[in-house]
Amino acid sequence: MLVVPVVLVVGVGVTLWLYGMATTPPAPGQSSDAALRIDAIRTGLTVAVGTSGAFGLVLAFRRQQSTEITGRNQIVDTTERRITELYTKAVDQLGSEQAPVRLGGLYALERLAQNTPEQRQTIVDVICAYLRMPYRQRSASQNPFFPTDEGTEARHDDAALQERQVRLTAQEILLEHLIPDHWSVFWEGIDLNLRGAHLIDFGLPSCHVRSANFIGATFSGRSFFVRATFSGGAYLRAAIFSGDLADFGEATFSGQADFDGATYNGEAYFGEATFNGDADFREANFGGVAHFGGATFIGDAGFTEATFSGAASFTEATFIGIASFGKATLNGIASFGEATFSSDAYFGGATFRDNPFFVKSAFGGDARFRSATF
Repeated sequence: MLVVPVVLVVGVGVTLWLYGMATTPPAPGQSSDAALRIDAIRTGLTVAVGTSGAFGLVLAFRRQQSTEITGRNQIVDTTERRITELYTKAVDQLGSEQAPVRLGGLYALERLAQNTPEQRQTIVDVICAYLRMPYRQRSASQNPFFPTDEGTEARHDDAALQERQVRLTAQEILLEHLIPDHWSVFWEGIDLNLRGAHLIDFGLPSCHVRSANFIGATFSGRSFFVRATFSGGAYLRAAIFSGDLADFGEATFSGQADFDGATYNGEAYFGEATFNGDADFREANFGGVAHFGGATFIGDAGFTEATFSGAASFTEATFIGIASFGKATLNGIASFGEATFSSDAYFGGATFRDNPFFVKSAFGGDARFRSATF
């Protein structure tokens, strides 16, 4: 380093300068004092030594700082290697043929997510990817690709039951950590990608997620999304709800709510739900009763070409944006009593198999029923 010779030169230079002043012959009339010369030399050496000492302190400080930085980097590297090892091992366990090993992998991922918040989204992605894997519930006797001997059927059914437990555990882990103010640690700002997944008695009641992709997913059994909050988009296009209830009561959709082409074999409940963005139910098929009573549609509400096989209740619903029921088929009782339509309402080409109720409904824009069938 250039600082070392500079310090030495300064110290030596000061010493020589003072010594030169001290050894200069005295002018006429002045006395010569050897003590002054000795003091000058001593002062110069003190300056040199002091400057070198200060520089030594700086070097020691920088050396200590470098050591601390190196230590911290080593700790970070060790921690990251440990996280990578745990993550890799847990993912490998999910690929095991043994259900208990797969369960162990899920719990290991959960613990890792608890301790490393920056890894939570990645771990959720892995759990969702597992749930997106093909899943067969049918027994061997119902599947022509499996032999029909009793031993094979028993093994297949046992494996299916074990896989069911693994999947239910994966769903439970997601549920427990997506509820604010729950006994488990809340995982904030999570995106769910369960596109095409087969979900069993799935629910996110009171959960908060950023966005959720359920496009083409199959929900077997009951589905509960009561008071769930989607701060981003919720995509359930072409989803199939095969159970007797799909409950979205009091749910909040802050972004787009896409239920285009979804199928509900049982009751669909959206009572008092809030749709802050556009709500798309085009071509949806409601096999049972459809409840939208008290729901609030701030964006556009689209039910174009939707089919309601049972009763459809929109009692006291509020439509701030455009409400479109064009070419919809309502085979059961359709109730729009006390509903509020602040913008245009389109019922053109709709088919009402029973007399609809619009008692005390309020229309702030145009109400169009052209070519509707009653």
